[in-house]
Amino acid sequence: MAWKGTRPQDVVDRDDAVHQYLKDHGMRSRNDIAAALGITPQLAYLSLFRLREAGKVKRCLSAQNELLWSAAVEEPCP
Repeated sequence: MAWKGTRPQDVVDRDDAVHQYLKDHGMRSRNDIAAALGITPQLAYLSLFRLREAGKVKRCLSAQNELLWSAAVEEPCP
């Protein structure tokens, strides 16, 4: 079921911070994002999920088979 109302401000702020971090630092893992922003990996994933649903981030698989997230949605994964 899709979200029908507005999100709490702390959730909106966290999603914005995750998106900005990826824009500033390029492709990163969920754990890297969580550590950099001082949030749990679970909260990082929830933000990444919402951002992916909104078309603002995408998942890529690194050469080492690590799942990385990127805000460069128009560019191909390396």
